[in-house]
Amino acid sequence: MSKSVGNIYTLRDIQEKGFSLDAFKLLILSKHFTTEGNFTWDNLQAAQNRLNEWQSVADLRWQVPSNDRQIEEVDMAHQAILSQLLDDLNTPQAVLNAEDSLGNFTDAFPNWGKADMDQLLGYIDTLLGINLAKPDINNEKKHLIKEREEARSKKDWAKSDELRDALISQGVEVKDTPNGSIWSRI
Repeated sequence: MSKSVGNIYTLRDIQEKGFSLDAFKLLILSKHFTTEGNFTWDNLQAAQNRLNEWQSVADLRWQVPSNDRQIEEVDMAHQAILSQLLDDLNTPQAVLNAEDSLGNFTDAFPNWGKADMDQLLGYIDTLLGINLAKPDINNEKKHLIKEREEARSKKDWAKSDELRDALISQGVEVKDTPNGSIWSRI
C-alpha cells in the first residue's frame, strides 16, 4: 500500500462504502498473521456476507422458546475457538470453528436454549472481537413482529402483508415456517 499510488483506505472509507467494521475484522482474522493478506473490495464483500450470515444466526436466539441452558456443545465450541487462538494465534481456524458452532445452532434450532446461544455469542465476541451478542432489534420492531403473527393467526392476510412491508422498510425480513415466523436483519 502506498499513499502516493492512492491505494490506502481508512476505516472511514470502509464504512462509507457500506461495510461493517466487524466485516473488516473478519477479513483480517481470516488470514494468519504470518501470511500476507490481500485487501480487495471483493474480499471485504465476502467477509461482509459471512458476517451477515453470522448475524442472522445470532438473531435466531430471540426466537428460541426456552431460556434454559440445554446443551454442553457451547463449552466445546468455546474450547474449539480458544484452542486455535492458543495455537500460534491461528485466527483462520478459530473463525472456521466459530462458524461451525453457529452452524450447529441452526442445524439444531430450536433445541438450544437462549442461554446457550447468548453464551456462545459472548465467547465469539470476547475471543474474536465480533459484536454478535448485542441485540439489533428494538421493541418497536418486536411489537410489529408480534402484531404480524397475530394478524396471521386471524388470517388477516392484508394486515400481515402490510406489517411485513413495514418491517422490511425497517431492515427486518420475516419468513414464515411450519414452526412459526423467523425474522432476520436485511
